[in-house]
Amino acid sequence: MPQSAPDSASQPFQIILPVQPTRTDESFFKGILEKINVELRGVARRDTNSMLRSRSFDRLSNFSYEQLVEELKTMCPITYKLLPCMLELENCSEKKIAALSLIYGVIMFKRCKELGFIQSINTIILSDSGANTEVL
Repeated sequence: MPQSAPDSASQPFQIILPVQPTRTDESFFKGILEKINVELRGVARRDTNSMLRSRSFDRLSNFSYEQLVEELKTMCPITYKLLPCMLELENCSEKKIAALSLIYGVIMFKRCKELGFIQSINTIILSDSGANTEVL
């Protein structure tokens, strides 16, 4: 009997673990989600030195998306591997790095309001471009 191809929902996980999960393998997906949750909780802890917690003018004025992606890569390695797969980001162009940074920032802000660095950057960009308060 020929082997069936893996379902499309499990393809991003192939990068993380060399296991072919089946649709009924709930423990596999629960394990991945638990590992991601542990990573993200670690970043949200107050004793973690995350760039997303910064409010200094120096950090805001010298911001680069690459620094935020590097933080994601070192602090949340499984999340770093999974998000680009979900977004189909094989090449790391500037637009794709910005999208990855924005998604990371939004996820972390949802978990902890102190991690609002990306929201501050977006407010500055919108203000500098002349957006009115209805947009903000």
